[in-house]
Amino acid sequence: MNKKFYVLLLTVVLTGHYAQAQFSFGVRAGFNYTNFYDSEGCKFKPGFQAGVVGDLSVAPAFSIQPAILFATQGCKNEYSNLASSSSDATTTLNYIQVPVHFQYKVDLSGPKLFVQAGPFFGYGLGGKTKAGSNSVDIKMGGDENLKAIDYGVSGGVGVQFGHIQVGVGYLLGLADINNTDFGHSVKNTGLSLALTYLF
Repeated sequence: MNKKFYVLLLTVVLTGHYAQAQFSFGVRAGFNYTNFYDSEGCKFKPGFQAGVVGDLSVAPAFSIQPAILFATQGCKNEYSNLASSSSDATTTLNYIQVPVHFQYKVDLSGPKLFVQAGPFFGYGLGGKTKAGSNSVDIKMGGDENLKAIDYGVSGGVGVQFGHIQVGVGYLLGLADINNTDFGHSVKNTGLSLALTYLF
């Protein structure tokens, strides 16, 4: 009898908990400013991100926000051409990124301040290096020079106005995507400014 009672009580509590949870769907777009850390001579380069977002509110001040994004990473390197003048070579890597953020909100009597953090996972689709008028396609995965799998942590802060969230973030890659036996490790890092609209 006691076991049946506890099972029934647990079922009621869980049902009530998930009934209160609200799920929202949204879209996101923004700017990235990325680099490779642990790599000599690299400088930040601009890029972008865009995709879809889910927002699972599990408490008035707490939600879980996964996303599926197309995002560009990469960096700029200085190189010398045949005329002995220096210029920038820009490497752009295209990723499908899946961040999962745990978001805490503070109500400011209207807008809400939020802080978020969590893991991210990425899959490299390839990219391109441009140096002057020349460009070289980059392939990733398998026996290529760069690994396709990326992962790490990301987080940030922002403000929510109704259905709109505006946030700044930081991404720290933990995976060395260098797939060669020479050179320094290559890890993605970057800053972001993103606008999210939750329906």
